[in-house]
Amino acid sequence: MDDSKIAIFELCLDEFGLVKIVEERHYQLASSERIGITELESYRSRAHQ
Repeated sequence: MDDSKIAIFELCLDEFGLVKIVEERHYQLASSERIGITELESYRSRAHQ
């Protein structure tokens, strides 16, 4: 994975106490100049749910 991408994992413990990956998501990082007002408003409204 290059420096402009990140991975986020949702983890859980199974019945034996072992860590298991439930979900893995990859995201492309973007500079603030590439994020428009529509995206910012969308993120802001989701943060308050």
